[in-house]
Amino acid sequence: MNSPSYFHQNSSTVIQRLYNHKTKLYPHQQAALLKLFEMGANGELLPENRQADSGAAFFLVGVGCGKTVILQAAPYILGRFIQGRQVIFLSHNCTLRQRVMEDFPSKKLPKGKVEPLLAEWELYKRGLLDETTPPPQILELSAESYSDVSFLLDKVDILVTNWQFLKNLVSRGDIDPKNIGLIVVDEAHHSAASSYRSIFNYFSHASLVFLTGTRHRGDREDLPYVRYVVEQCEELNGQTVRKKHLEQTLNLRFRMLGS
Repeated sequence: MNSPSYFHQNSSTVIQRLYNHKTKLYPHQQAALLKLFEMGANGELLPENRQADSGAAFFLVGVGCGKTVILQAAPYILGRFIQGRQVIFLSHNCTLRQRVMEDFPSKKLPKGKVEPLLAEWELYKRGLLDETTPPPQILELSAESYSDVSFLLDKVDILVTNWQFLKNLVSRGDIDPKNIGLIVVDEAHHSAASSYRSIFNYFSHASLVFLTGTRHRGDREDLPYVRYVVEQCEELNGQTVRKKHLEQTLNLRFRMLGS
């Protein structure tokens, strides 16, 4: 029998601290994470339940609303519900991928070792994890460094990458899809593209969490696994038109920090 994943082992710590109000989260951040836990507990994010209009958690998170801690905490919130032991943080490009890594500060030590600066991590600063909880093992996947780090692929808890490079890894079969229990997608309004859909199809055992500050794509293409609501509206000229909008899991777009 396989031992529980890192996130499964430490999920209860985060959940208890949330419910006991022992974190330093803002109310809207706490509401988002509790809603995510509710969806996981209800089986709404089980990969086998994916449909064209359901199966993913979708959070509309505006600038300044603290998206970082929601992204980082999601694997712990869903730790007891996901099937694989690893998590992918998926960014749209290299710059955003590097930004995700910068949110896990560390310092370099001799002989190529790295020491995480846990006091600066949002998970610890906001009280979701306490000082007795070990941090996850994180690996950045990029074309520039892959040959040097590929041997660590199965030994870490979080893989941080961008869709272009992940698509290459998927096409080569470098990542065992059964290892991936969760994909957290940043700037998820891009995920309607066929390249993203092929990634989601490959990782068929993974639950999906979408985060974005953008409600609509420029081409109006629907996002996968997210419900849309169609409403009839009467315009000023008297014509009746149908308008479609996302039914997000929770809207944090206008709740700025401190509100």
